[in-house]
Amino acid sequence: MSGDSHCQEAPSHQEAGQRRKTPRQQRGQETLDVLVSATAALLDEVGYEQLTTKAIAARAGLSIGSFYQFFANKDAIVNELAQRYRGQVRTYLAGSVTDPHRYGISSAWVSQVIQGLVQIYRNMPGFRGVWSGRHRAGPLGEQARALRREVFDALDQTLGEAFPNVSVEARQRCLGIALETAYQLLSNVDDKKLVVEELQRLLGPYLASYFSDADETATPVSHNGR
Repeated sequence: MSGDSHCQEAPSHQEAGQRRKTPRQQRGQETLDVLVSATAALLDEVGYEQLTTKAIAARAGLSIGSFYQFFANKDAIVNELAQRYRGQVRTYLAGSVTDPHRYGISSAWVSQVIQGLVQIYRNMPGFRGVWSGRHRAGPLGEQARALRREVFDALDQTLGEAFPNVSVEARQRCLGIALETAYQLLSNVDDKKLVVEELQRLLGPYLASYFSDADETATPVSHNGR
């Protein structure tokens, strides 16, 4: 039996997805942080299926007992990592993306959003496959969908408040296509500076065709000459 086997014994649903305890002292918080950082690094290196609690503790330079003080199994610590990333997404998009109604859907506004996605992508070791859609099934799939949803919901709310006359269906269709385009290019092209420049050129006019004026009727601009 492997040293990681007992963590695979069916824990309760609540225990599987939540931290066992919250640190009350700085030392405990530091232990928690180093475990989460080790998890992120190992997810990038070996993937979810090969990730074990024993490997996480070893990478963190801690005993397996230290791991189990905070988490029941690897699902729980991956959930902790995802929750932290969701908080980063909310913080960035709330503080760095300006009101599109005030300044318009311009290449500069699109650049703010794309640069934010780049930063989120770069600062999420272990979850970079989220953006390419690589994690679609299994325990990591749920966390991946939650992170993508966090970005979508934040921008959907921003656009909905700025352009209330645009129908929900049209707004969400446009946003979904724009984000999927950005995710695929950011995940598959190494030159991120070039990607940002090209996405500005591509998505600026596309978004503006839906959100050019908050006072106009919520339909995309026709491109068929009629």
